Amino acid sequence: MEKVDIQVRQFPEALDVGQGRGFLREMESGMESERPCVVLDCSRVRQMDRPAIHVLLCCLEEAMKRSGDVRLAAIPRDAGQILEATGVYGLFQVFDTVEEAAESFR
Repeated sequence: MEKVDIQVRQFPEALDVGQGRGFLREMESGMESERPCVVLDCSRVRQMDRPAIHVLLCCLEEAMKRSGDVRLAAIPRDAGQILEATGVYGLFQVFDTVEEAAESFR
């Protein structure tokens, strides 16, 4: 069975456009492997607005280009409701804990 390299990243509390670009550059540099497996820990998210949703979708797109995936973990209730209302929630596998999300790649 092949070893799966799982990256766990803390998703920022809030993002403006500049911070979003910086986070994306950081994420892309970590996705250079084939089939990246990324868990975004959303436990600190306070604001799930357009820039934050854009960053989530860009992370997912980058991972999928490399046959990988991004899983979301520990989304606060308010942020989860926004993701559901915008239709973004259904694009991701979502888990209650980082551990569950990481284990789902195995």
